[in-house]
Amino acid sequence: DVSIKEAPGKGEGLFARRRIEKGEFVMDYLGEEMDDAAVNERYRDLIEARYLLGLRGPLGLDQTWVDAVNPEKSNLGRYINHGRPASLRKVRQRFPDRRLRFFAARDLEVGDELTFDYGDDYWLGRENELRE
Repeated sequence: DVSIKEAPGKGEGLFARRRIEKGEFVMDYLGEEMDDAAVNERYRDLIEARYLLGLRGPLGLDQTWVDAVNPEKSNLGRYINHGRPASLRKVRQRFPDRRLRFFAARDLEVGDELTFDYGDDYWLGRENELRE
């Protein structure tokens, strides 16, 4: 359904190999699940954490993280680049287990790049890298 290709100005990216309809599930973001202590041990500075996404529990409590830095412990979701407007919608599933899920935010055609909005906090200290 998707393939890794060169994304101009971004390195590698993930692209649709077939038409994907708005609202269709695309994939989960998989990686090593970590708590705050493990994240702080691995990364001196979160600017180094290129593949780290946070998952908050109910009421915003009990933060956990998914780190897809290791290709052997992650999936193709690690190749989804930032984009505004995003082609994917990120959904945080809390029950029965925590997951980060991606759904098509619009109809996607063959060759469209899969992107999501990393959020403003991601770009703090990385402003020189921002490409909309």
